[in-house]
Amino acid sequence: MRFLFTTALSLCFLFCSAQPAIVLVDKIEGFTRPVDITGAGDGSNRLFVVEQPGRIRVIDQITGMIQGADFIDLRSIVRDAGNEQGLLGLAFHPDFQNNGYFFVNFTSNGIVTPNRGETVIARYTATGANLDAVEIGSQKILLSVAQPFSNHNGGDLAFGADGYLYIGTGDGGSGGDPQDNGQDPQSLLGKMLRIDVDVADETTPYGIPADNPFVGNSNVLDEIWALGLRNPWRISFDRATNDLWVADVGQVAREEIDFQPASSTGGENYGWDCREGTTDYPATGSSPGSASSLCGNGSVYTDPIFDYPRSSATGGFSITGGFVYRGTQADDLLGHYVCADYLSSNFFLITPDTGSGRSLVVQRNLPIGSISTFGEDDAGNLYVADLFEGDIYRITSDMIPVSVATIRSSADGPRIFPNPAYRDFTVSIPELQQSGTVNVRVFSFGGKLVYQKMHLEDGGPIEGNYVLPEVPSGVYQVLITYDKETFVRKLVVE
Repeated sequence: MRFLFTTALSLCFLFCSAQPAIVLVDKIEGFTRPVDITGAGDGSNRLFVVEQPGRIRVIDQITGMIQGADFIDLRSIVRDAGNEQGLLGLAFHPDFQNNGYFFVNFTSNGIVTPNRGETVIARYTATGANLDAVEIGSQKILLSVAQPFSNHNGGDLAFGADGYLYIGTGDGGSGGDPQDNGQDPQSLLGKMLRIDVDVADETTPYGIPADNPFVGNSNVLDEIWALGLRNPWRISFDRATNDLWVADVGQVAREEIDFQPASSTGGENYGWDCREGTTDYPATGSSPGSASSLCGNGSVYTDPIFDYPRSSATGGFSITGGFVYRGTQADDLLGHYVCADYLSSNFFLITPDTGSGRSLVVQRNLPIGSISTFGEDDAGNLYVADLFEGDIYRITSDMIPVSVATIRSSADGPRIFPNPAYRDFTVSIPELQQSGTVNVRVFSFGGKLVYQKMHLEDGGPIEGNYVLPEVPSGVYQVLITYDKETFVRKLVVE
């Protein structure tokens, strides 16, 4: 079995020598700070673009032109002061074609006093034969959350396959989560919320799904699905697998992508502000604030699926979450999660997991800057926006060669300690020759992938800390890939 397992991996490294590369086409100009893009799921060939100041405008996908009339103009009630406030998210009800419901996430200009831009989740109703007439008076406010500062509002919302509405909230702002909202079970800030918008009584704002993970626990608010987020900037569900992907913007050290499989029952803690990425917070003396007093206490933190340092040479400074490609116009992108860094404009493609783990493609120097959002149309095709230029592009792909890695089992290279280990172990790399991806995969000796962590790092000596899920005691095979080489190590788990 060991021979077959190693041979299969070797074949992948020998022949998996090309990966898709992003190509941007069909630029549409004329938007003012676009921050969200989506179809309505109604087959109307409309692409809806959310503008941060408070409008939702429509692209006719047949003509490629922006429609003259706004879908809705909320500028009179949206607070757009500071670079992180405004109209931030849009989600259409799964039955929009019949009920006309859609939901927005915005910072308000006057619901509470003093006003720092309260987060509001509201429902509106589109009417008419083409569902293109919306009255501001159709508003139903579902949820409002006071904001202590103007930044870190999150802003995205999306329906899961379960029909419930998921809402990503930031930690309330400033720097270093001074109010410790990310770990506070009695705060809706710094969380992923999950609510039921299909309530029979219109005077009831929303319902609580009975299987939310903390229902019945008086110490935790019922709306909370997951906690430990800093500023989730774009969330998405894979329309084929129903997995949830969350991009969480870092403080001073790491940017991260969190992954929640469709099988999850919720309750994950993604670590902020006990951790930033997979490092303890605060990681440096320049970090504002301090870790929450609620850190530790037996909490189990969920590692990001991918994180990278705040570095212009390696990754960037502000993650913008994307989608798993399920469209019809770039077959070689199918199953790849596409995201990017807002400031560096680096694109990241996380490849599908085909049983031997995932890999990462980093693409630089595309003709776009200030990447504020990605979006899907009804067919699953992907789009990306430039915030300040106001341009929308459709994403297609080409194929690029990928350097082939070699597998080595020699004594030189990385070291694992402690070994034996319980669940926590460290990989020490004596020297990373150049900035790039470090990919750590752990397999049972039956060939099953049980753990993977990918991260971008600058050159030099590296020490990474990893936490396995609950796995049986035994001997495991660890593959550590960097600098175009893969090293094989044994790990004994007690």
